[in-house]
Amino acid sequence: METNQSISHASKPSLASLPIDVAIVTTARPKEYIHQLLSCLRSDLRLRIVVGGTDVAYLERYRLGPCVDIVAPPEEEWARFSGCPVHHRATWNYWRGLALGPSSKERKGLLIFEDDVIVARGWETRLHDTVRELEVTNQGGFVLALYTAYPFTPAQGHFYAPYPAKRFFGTQAMYYPEAIRRGFSEYLRANGVDRHVLPYDLLLRAYVQSHGISLYATVPSLAQHVGEISTGLGGPSQGGHFSGGAVEAGNAARMTIPEQVFKQRGISRDGQQEQHV
Repeated sequence: METNQSISHASKPSLASLPIDVAIVTTARPKEYIHQLLSCLRSDLRLRIVVGGTDVAYLERYRLGPCVDIVAPPEEEWARFSGCPVHHRATWNYWRGLALGPSSKERKGLLIFEDDVIVARGWETRLHDTVRELEVTNQGGFVLALYTAYPFTPAQGHFYAPYPAKRFFGTQAMYYPEAIRRGFSEYLRANGVDRHVLPYDLLLRAYVQSHGISLYATVPSLAQHVGEISTGLGGPSQGGHFSGGAVEAGNAARMTIPEQVFKQRGISRDGQQEQHV
């Protein structure tokens, strides 16, 4: 596993030149991974921290920051979901991150991190270049995963690869163009919040499949999953092709995905045994 020492602030161009919002979905737990993630990000990066509960004490150190907005649920909303199973609560909070909507009319997409990841040095530059290219080549819309445990190989001259939707799991770091964010938010509320059909990563898989939306992954991954203490959503997984230093082309390595992750997601390693909504 890469250590936080190999991560540093992004190089230019920054997300200031790519008009997107950034959010982190988080919840209080015994090991607070979010501090690792926040230490990787620029201190002037505007972001929303969306908390899945009313316990925000572990975030107090960030409250006075001019670029951080801590978004906790109202007491009455938390009362409705606090007694729900962990998958339902997690889906509800992810939906809250999506449903906040653009911070301004100029914003054209949302990057949403789960709290137990770290990012590579130079991730903003690579994300900027990748999104710009995908906007040109995918008029019908796309979703971009900044993390995957699969060792995909990009086409020559590119830093992303198609991500077969039937193999998709894990939403540790995802970019949604605005139209996709809006549509998936509505879908997730209907199928994951108002009624809980599947975990939200599988609902995303079902959504892109049913709507013909292209799914891609950055190669190498721009984020790495560091969570070892589970919130109950599934076992740990890590991408073997994450560059903790400056992001570079390729060098896909062996997958390090425990078999239990596939079993909990109802898929085999080749992506079979799909579940449908």
